[in-house]
Amino acid sequence: MEYHCMVDFVRPGTLGDGAGFKRDFVAPILNGQCIDSTPSDVKQMRHRSHILNHVLKSCVDRADFKVLQPYLKPKYEFIIGMRLSALQVEMYKCVLQENVPQLTSDGRGVGKIVGVRVIGTYHKLAKIWTHPRITIMQKAKAYDSMDEFVASDSEECSWSEEDERQKKMARKKAKKSADGNVDGVDSDDGKVGEWLDQYKDQLEDMAADAMGKMLFLNKLLKEAGLVGDKVLLFSQSL
Repeated sequence: MEYHCMVDFVRPGTLGDGAGFKRDFVAPILNGQCIDSTPSDVKQMRHRSHILNHVLKSCVDRADFKVLQPYLKPKYEFIIGMRLSALQVEMYKCVLQENVPQLTSDGRGVGKIVGVRVIGTYHKLAKIWTHPRITIMQKAKAYDSMDEFVASDSEECSWSEEDERQKKMARKKAKKSADGNVDGVDSDDGKVGEWLDQYKDQLEDMAADAMGKMLFLNKLLKEAGLVGDKVLLFSQSL
């Protein structure tokens, strides 16, 4: 139906109303694309597709990437593996020992861990392999809303001890609710355990480019700046 909305916006009334479009085109076309579609269903699907293309011929210009290919520069994709440092390896093992149950010879897990929190464990490891210092950033005060994060332009401060007390109570309540989840459910948000305290001093004094990923990124940005290129960075680990 999104397709109907787009066409109706450009050429109102070309495809009729939504119910008629769904009955005449959507249903028969989808019905002919199923694994168990009969030859009659496939024939009907092709017939309705042909009619739809003919109706939209005056307002839809169909073209593939070959039209723009002569004008675009070649696209290259690179996958670069970064070796973990000794500190990252140690922290990596601590996360695995904390979140993945050890197996005995008979294949049964030992300890109190019932299930592995896959998503939460992945987010913990992602922080470590990106830059270990990210793991201690969550020790700082968290923001409950965007209003707390964005600084106010006014000179007057609206902070009060009562507001802060209520916010702390809300955080404790949320934490207690999260701790009450059933074991084995991936509700962990990537928080690390107490073992992180032994690395706190090293991480606080660690430079941003002390690890492979950030060191490579820093050099990449410098090289891109020298040749005048622009860099668009996507990251799920920051």
